[in-house]
Amino acid sequence: MSSILLSLIMLMSAERSDDGARIRLIFDAPVAFAQSAAADPARLILDVQGAAAGPSSSDSVARAGLSVTRGPEPASLRIAVPLPKGTSGRATASGPEITIDLGPEPIVLSAARVGQGGIPTAPAPAQEDYFIGPEDLIEINVFELPELKTTTRVLGDGTVSLPLLGVIQAAGLTRTGFEARLRDLLQERFLLDPQVTISVNEYRSRMVSVIGAVTTPGTYQMIGPRTVLQMISEAGGLTKEAGADIFILRRTESGKVERLALDLDDLIIRGNPELNLGLEPGDVINVPIDRPIYVFVDGAVRDPGQIESKSSRPMTLLQAVARAGGLTERANLRGVHILRKDATGAQKRIPVNLREIRKGKADDIPLEDGDVIVVPETFF
Repeated sequence: MSSILLSLIMLMSAERSDDGARIRLIFDAPVAFAQSAAADPARLILDVQGAAAGPSSSDSVARAGLSVTRGPEPASLRIAVPLPKGTSGRATASGPEITIDLGPEPIVLSAARVGQGGIPTAPAPAQEDYFIGPEDLIEINVFELPELKTTTRVLGDGTVSLPLLGVIQAAGLTRTGFEARLRDLLQERFLLDPQVTISVNEYRSRMVSVIGAVTTPGTYQMIGPRTVLQMISEAGGLTKEAGADIFILRRTESGKVERLALDLDDLIIRGNPELNLGLEPGDVINVPIDRPIYVFVDGAVRDPGQIESKSSRPMTLLQAVARAGGLTERANLRGVHILRKDATGAQKRIPVNLREIRKGKADDIPLEDGDVIVVPETFF
């Protein structure tokens, strides 16, 4: 991801309220971050994209009781917030500030909603209220009855086959609801006050795919709420081939696939929190690979040769000349021309007046893949 970030956002200071229940992190520009919980010891972890600790922030960070280190991704900052026993934390961003609220409630990551024709999103349920779905792998234990312990995958029709009980509907029930269902069935038929516990080992019904220009494309379990940046981080971050946009593909209830485009610079560099959308099971995050474009500059320039750019950020004639080191003293600005092949492969010659373009009297010319810019020399 570091190849996309143009400059680092600096952490300037940290402030803790008098009652210790709120912490403010102040940066010098809007930020984007992912948050998670860690145990042993309990901590709230913030991974801030494209950030570093400012030289004057260490004292205020220490007073606030925080730990600040480099993040797992290049050009990222990891901030650890210790959590006293029985408490948890939640962080929210507003422009250049991150506010961390500490309290007894569990961490719930916000999921932004998009209006104006965007795809609405909703946060996933907390793990305790997780709804079991098809393809989930669940483990069932009955206290002091190890022979009833079983690990089984929920079938496509939402059912599981269990010892003594046979085929039972599981999909559509929460984890605790399915525990209560099995407890009632066992009590009706076999046991007195059975103690049933269920854990979900694989959340196959809550998967998100990340494809394209990421380090590790693949399908990832969505355990709890996840945002676009969090899922890209789980996929190893962006590669240098990432284009200018990210697309989220989502299947609606009607079966139609909708596509939402997110501007990569606005999301990562400018840290627009409205674009860090909450994800839904089945979403596909597509980071298109930006195809390279090659143009060639020949003639009266200081560094003639091949120049590479990206298809999402095409180069212009002036930019190509500048990247070729600029013109020499003998360049004929009025004789410049572009050699370009058309769809049939035939080459055409496009004359340009570079002098008029440089003066702003003519429009700069966008270049296409394979263009050859010829800058002739003047003999006067």
